[in-house]
Amino acid sequence: MILKYAPQYAVITPDIPFTPERQEFEAFAMQELALVLFPLTSPTIVTLPRLIFHDRTNHILAMEDVGLDATNSEKKQETSTMSLKDLCRSSSITSNDINVADRVGTELGKFLFGLHQCGRGIGLAESDKLRETFVRNTAARQLDADTTFGGIMQSLDEFQVAYSANEKRILERLIQETSFEMMNNFETIIMGDFWYGNILLKFQTGAEPRDLTQIGVIDWEFTTCGPLFVDLAHFASEIWLQDRFHSDNGLASIANRRAAVSLFASYRACGGYIDCKKIALYIGGHVCCFLRFSNWTDDMEQRKTVAREAIDLMLAADSGNWTSVNDSLIRELFEL
Repeated sequence: MILKYAPQYAVITPDIPFTPERQEFEAFAMQELALVLFPLTSPTIVTLPRLIFHDRTNHILAMEDVGLDATNSEKKQETSTMSLKDLCRSSSITSNDINVADRVGTELGKFLFGLHQCGRGIGLAESDKLRETFVRNTAARQLDADTTFGGIMQSLDEFQVAYSANEKRILERLIQETSFEMMNNFETIIMGDFWYGNILLKFQTGAEPRDLTQIGVIDWEFTTCGPLFVDLAHFASEIWLQDRFHSDNGLASIANRRAAVSLFASYRACGGYIDCKKIALYIGGHVCCFLRFSNWTDDMEQRKTVAREAIDLMLAADSGNWTSVNDSLIRELFEL
């Protein structure tokens, strides 16, 4: 069992307030959303933690530990777990783990498409109740918009990135437009914090090569109604950062890229729409801001270079000049 306390600030930094009421939405996701979602995505090895209890007064959740090493009483198989993030950073990764990352991406793409279809109410009467609840999670939308777009210009100035007056005008417009859309476009139900650190992989212990038995998606406190590109872009943003700063990490680097590319391909294959422009805008904003929030490097010159790459991606997306985008991961994700 996992006990989770919700403080009055965001995990990434105590300087950013985040209401403990966010737990209401995480509890609702584990209980009500899961009941509606999994019949739509079955058969699947993707799961959510089971809610055990919710103490609203003290802001504490008790939930199933989907990452717990345990024994399957039916199959008599011991299991081991790791996050997708750890897999993509592991120094002991094997060539088979690239296939694991590929399968994880494929399964997550199907799952994410099912979530977005469910959240749009396509052929699903229960969707209205879910949407009525999650649309109230304005704090999650605001925090995501603030930490993706609100700090772009501050990051550029902090890292001493040069930009022209025209680029500043364009960026300020993009920040305003995209932040507004994230706050006011209730296209579907989004997980809101869909990144490789919130993906727990369960394997059969002792199996060689690794035998993936379950994928757990955790931390649903950001679940809200918003544009579907957010989940895709949030996942891709952290994969991009990992790829940019640790591209020389051998097989782990390949697995990292494969997880994202397979997710995008799977989402497309299900019939999902990849909005390259908006995803690129989000990636650029996320990278700019999280260079400050996360310790990817202490090298200020490298931060400056990467921040410039991030706004170049945003400017290219806005103009539609995709030929200027040379980043191989972006080109593969967008099938450019």
